[in-house]
Amino acid sequence: MLLKKLFLLGIIFMSAGDLYGGNLISRQIEQNDSFYDAGTYFTSLSDLTIRLTDNNIYGDWNVAILNEKDEYVDIPFIITDYRHCVITPFDETIKKISRREAKKIYNESLNRDFFQLKVTYTASDKNKDEIYLKWGLVPSRPIISNVIFIANYCDWDWEYDMIYPYGDFSFDIYSENANYFNMYVSNDSVKFEVVHPRLSR
Repeated sequence: MLLKKLFLLGIIFMSAGDLYGGNLISRQIEQNDSFYDAGTYFTSLSDLTIRLTDNNIYGDWNVAILNEKDEYVDIPFIITDYRHCVITPFDETIKKISRREAKKIYNESLNRDFFQLKVTYTASDKNKDEIYLKWGLVPSRPIISNVIFIANYCDWDWEYDMIYPYGDFSFDIYSENANYFNMYVSNDSVKFEVVHPRLSR
């Protein structure tokens, strides 16, 4: 009978270990009322909510962002009544660090830069767990399409025709999360800067 109880207890412990994988932090991250794997490239400008695998484990959260020196700098976060960790992109400190110091890691397939966050939980018994999140807080790099140029030759001097003002030039430009663009024109090039007011102030 004792052997049977020990066997059942072992099954319970094994199941719990399989369920949590020995992790203190859940690998399911909430954003916009949906759950995503921690390895997701987050592109929405909405809060990230991180939970514990067991709310009966007490300890301390910490959140840091990778900077250009490849060091992690602490950033503010919110702890809810349920002891969830919430990171909001529009906290003034986060905006300041991400704009000037944070390292931007470019993802070619998604055409945008991501910041890397390290979320750590240290339990009261000193056990520690950490996860890394990639968050695209800045707008994606601009994509220019449908470029059209129509040359209108001058009746009086067709040999030395000029693009401006005797031609029509148009294009479409798109960047996810951008509210508007600044365009800089020189004799050699055209440069676009995407702007999201809430992140650029």
